[in-house]
Amino acid sequence: MIQEIFTIPLYAHEPKIEEIFLVQKEIDDVIDDIFQGLERPPARHTNLKSNIHKTKNLIADYNLNNLAEYILKHTKQYIQNTEAFVRDDCHLELSGSWMNAYDTGDAQEWHCHGDAFISGCYYYRANGANGDISFRSSCPHMRAGDFPNGNFYKTNLNYAPSTGVILLFPGWLEHKVQINETDERRVCIAFDLFLNNPESQEKHILKI
Repeated sequence: MIQEIFTIPLYAHEPKIEEIFLVQKEIDDVIDDIFQGLERPPARHTNLKSNIHKTKNLIADYNLNNLAEYILKHTKQYIQNTEAFVRDDCHLELSGSWMNAYDTGDAQEWHCHGDAFISGCYYYRANGANGDISFRSSCPHMRAGDFPNGNFYKTNLNYAPSTGVILLFPGWLEHKVQINETDERRVCIAFDLFLNNPESQEKHILKI
């Protein structure tokens, strides 16, 4: 008998249109202004447009409250589904967010958000074909090809997002974005949730 151990939970929710109508609408209202501030971040090996180096919290800056509620709702579900050990008096603060856009030929290299408790992405525009997000095993031995790397136990997982999808994962999990080989721009809002920051004045807080 094979017993699975040390698995990593990826939360993926593919919504119905009515779930994201207000979220999409509030982003629609400010997207032109946000796009004006997007550019290639410094010290990147791949092309993409982002404002990660310009803003601390895009969601708060543009009052994207429906998006914040959507994220916090699914974060709570993620924690409940994993039955993770989180104290009852803890709270998570949605205090880091930014926008990434990928035109034809754009991609992003491997990276992680190691200081975040939970990280995620909300896909404002994605068609399932304009750049998968890839996740990489945290085990360096499997990444080097050691047993049991193979057809069943893989070191990478690719996910093809579509509009409205929300993904949640541990902040330390390495990921990258595959090359957009289509003519349609792919746009996501990435975000980080941090645990118990007593100095924070953020209004988007999830009490566990």
